[in-house]
Amino acid sequence: MARQTSRATIERKTRLDGSVSEYRCEALSLEVGRHAVLRYVMDSDWVIADTGIVLRPGQITIAHYWIDRPYNVYHWLDGSRTIAYYCNVATDTTLDANGKPHPLALVAQHDGRYAIRLDGQAIAGTVRRDGETLHVFTGGLHHVLDWHDPLAHAGEHETADGRLTAPMPGKVVAVIASSGQLVKKGEPLVIMEAMKMEHTIAAPSDGLVEEVLYQVGDQVADGAPLLAFKAAA
Repeated sequence: MARQTSRATIERKTRLDGSVSEYRCEALSLEVGRHAVLRYVMDSDWVIADTGIVLRPGQITIAHYWIDRPYNVYHWLDGSRTIAYYCNVATDTTLDANGKPHPLALVAQHDGRYAIRLDGQAIAGTVRRDGETLHVFTGGLHHVLDWHDPLAHAGEHETADGRLTAPMPGKVVAVIASSGQLVKKGEPLVIMEAMKMEHTIAAPSDGLVEEVLYQVGDQVADGAPLLAFKAAA
């Protein structure tokens, strides 16, 4: 079972009604006035509204917060297994398409069903994900979209023993693993930011992190080794 480390701090959230909630967490990365990555370890059952997901004690949340973006992203983990990703979008934002802004509002969402308002027009539909394919059903039509994430499979094709490398240029925003740490396959090691998105570099197998080569804030080039990794025998 995961536990909060000795570096734990307290996050305070002030709600619209003036009430304040406190959460014990650990700051993996903090850029004052811009961005934060926080790690939470659940100490009790937590029901995620409108998702049907229940986080259990010992499970982990990696949360990404930005000042200048209209959304937060949460990565929920049970050990090295991903439970789900969740994007909390602000009520009103703008979608840029072909250089033109389009007002977008998320009206409601539940169990893959979405209701949005785009350019003042109400649109409802269902989204189902199959691996890296999104199936969108709306207005009696079925649209198939490919989800292309250059960093989604970072580390999968690395050699068993060697250095995990950056699949594209970017910036290190969080270092989760430390030198000498034993990790399980799929366990998050480093978080990179590229193309205004954040991506988790995970362990390709059970093994040992021999050395971490970059720290938070470092810029890395395409193909740069991020850490030295030795697979378990």
